[in-house]
Amino acid sequence: MINYKIIALLLVNVILFLIGFNLFESFSIIIFIYLISDFINKFSREIVILELIAIYAFLCWLISPILCYYFFDENSYHGSLWGTYMPIDSVSYLSYSLPAVVAFVFGLRLNAFNSLPISFQEIKSDLRSYLKDKGFISTYLCIIGISCHIIALYVPSSIKSILEIIAFSYYAAIFYAYYSNYTYKKAIILICVAFILYDIVRSGMFGNPLFVFVIGIIIICYGADLNYKIKYFIFGIGIIFIALIQSLKADYRAKSWSGSEKIADTAYMYQLVTERIANPKILVEPDHIYGLVNRFNNGLYVARAIQYVPINEPYAYGETILISILSTFVPRFAWVDKPKTGGEYMTCRFLGDCLHEEHSYNIGILGEAYVNFSSIGGCVFMFFYGLLLNYLFSFSLRLYSVRPTIILWLPILWVTAVGIETDFLTVFNSFMKSALIVFILYKSIELLRSIKI
Repeated sequence: MINYKIIALLLVNVILFLIGFNLFESFSIIIFIYLISDFINKFSREIVILELIAIYAFLCWLISPILCYYFFDENSYHGSLWGTYMPIDSVSYLSYSLPAVVAFVFGLRLNAFNSLPISFQEIKSDLRSYLKDKGFISTYLCIIGISCHIIALYVPSSIKSILEIIAFSYYAAIFYAYYSNYTYKKAIILICVAFILYDIVRSGMFGNPLFVFVIGIIIICYGADLNYKIKYFIFGIGIIFIALIQSLKADYRAKSWSGSEKIADTAYMYQLVTERIANPKILVEPDHIYGLVNRFNNGLYVARAIQYVPINEPYAYGETILISILSTFVPRFAWVDKPKTGGEYMTCRFLGDCLHEEHSYNIGILGEAYVNFSSIGGCVFMFFYGLLLNYLFSFSLRLYSVRPTIILWLPILWVTAVGIETDFLTVFNSFMKSALIVFILYKSIELLRSIKI
């Protein structure tokens, strides 16, 4: 049977090549189009978290860099003003990043592990039946989450990171309430959503709530009878919503973070939202397009790592990966100089940027693969990293037979893994801590109420 979709993509590839894109660029674009099409096709029929990670990986490591090469290079106004142009040429960058990202996606989507043993119709029915008389659990989770979030504001960083993970319980509370027949389900959902919105305004941090929201939509829509028009409509609305969030974030932070402290300004946030709703053309202005592309362009730091290593810093040969695994299982009191999550160490060592005490960027998994194993070894590592996420996701779903509600915790377990701009330490450490904390919460509430949650 002729696969017209493949033929159409090949024709698009030829057209892209003829109008000036090199082969690496054109293949990146058509694979990205295919991944989006596949995501939309599977949406509501499967839990498409791995497909979401694949799209996000292509966007951050391939598509955004390509846009920078053509529209925001060193000769452009924005690229030269902010110094965010790609520091190496397209072929040098994509000859590593394209095969490495393809290897990652292949490992991510390889059908090597069994996942959910039953259909989504049974899952929805099981969840509603399982939580029918357990809606009160959402109250516990809401209280635990909000309390830990508030306490985390006033404790040392060593304890703060654990409390922040426990605080994600208020996300789970929303799902527990949603699938139950709890008398106060609407109140619980409203309180949790209101607190999340308040925290966004207070902190100016949009990343985790946005990722949890997207994963939550994937779970809630799982099993819904949606035709292609509705799916494409949801996807289109999602793109506009993300563009809106990124636009708001830049302007809001410019004001609320301008002083020595982050200041919550609800009125200003409301003003920004109403301005963009009243005048959506703001979203396609050059400044905002540049900000959106630059925000997603983790390839910039991968390119800088390629430029810096091994000329200025030798390959690490797996050192950062091994240390990341060890630091996950060794407590800080037993390892005084235990590495911290975040970009400070990675950007200092592998980019030479040691001037800042704190960094809001990182070289990402793709950059870490390169600085440890060079180009070929980096591709091999990316395949096995994708395979690891594939296994962990399949294992999470297989726990459904023991704990049906494990599906409701997927946003908390996978929020860090979706953000591929972080390093291996951050992803692995956060996933293992989240899994342990979810387990402890399960057992604690079960001991308290003598009931399975």
